[in-house]
Amino acid sequence: MPPKFGERFSGPNAPLSHAVARVGGIEVQPPYDLLRGDNFETPAGKEKLANLEGDPALAAEHWAPECRLFSQARGKPVTLADGTWLPGPQPVRDANHVMGFPWVSQQMKIQLRKSNSMALRGLKRAAGTFGRRRYVTVEHPYNSWLWYFSILDELLKGEFEYAVGSNCCWNGDREKWYALLNNAPHIQRELHVPDCPGHEGLRPYEVTRSADGTLHFSTEEESEYKPRWCAAYARGLKIQIQSWIERSQMDGRCKSIQKELEKSTHRLAEPDVANMVAQELVEVEHQGD
Repeated sequence: MPPKFGERFSGPNAPLSHAVARVGGIEVQPPYDLLRGDNFETPAGKEKLANLEGDPALAAEHWAPECRLFSQARGKPVTLADGTWLPGPQPVRDANHVMGFPWVSQQMKIQLRKSNSMALRGLKRAAGTFGRRRYVTVEHPYNSWLWYFSILDELLKGEFEYAVGSNCCWNGDREKWYALLNNAPHIQRELHVPDCPGHEGLRPYEVTRSADGTLHFSTEEESEYKPRWCAAYARGLKIQIQSWIERSQMDGRCKSIQKELEKSTHRLAEPDVANMVAQELVEVEHQGD
């Protein structure tokens, strides 16, 4: 079976899934998102996600959980275009309460529970069996409270690292920094752009107020990934999976040769010796290819 890629909380247009499909060699699962009819809170939505995760051909997952309640900017004042000063959205977390304040309203507690559940699903996939055998990426704003979750300590001690960069380096309209937790070195090389050179003509951050008093933040219109960012991710993922397949084939070939060697002579009957010789033979074969 061809290796598969699955995008969780993809947004309605799922540009990353489309980019991965275009590079070829990787089959793309149906993108999963509320705006595509997938409700993470319903039994049907949970079952569908579990079935996608359990696909034996799944080789890589990308998670982009909702970030609205994770912003460190909540609680800071905002200024409208006419100069009017307004208090920002209610803060719901801090460094000592990364899962949410216990004193918020019951309705906000429900929203926090849903938001935390979405975020932890991806992080637990990264920390679990799947993340140890396959590739997982989790994307959120650079200054998100998500990166304060304790599970990150375990992940960053292992094979996971952050790729960071700004949206404006990928033809975005604003300087908007992201962090991509990942265990895929080739994706890391493509998307880690920590030094933004600066770009002319960028739009400022804008806040408008509707007639009912609701605040609208211009960055909400830019929640989907830029095409260049998606293409770079897809390019890195394809190289990563190809190298993984080649390594798996070499490991299988090595085990096969080792079994044959162990039957040949008394000296090679020792597993350590047979394994060493088998690895050298596989390397010679690989170089010949």
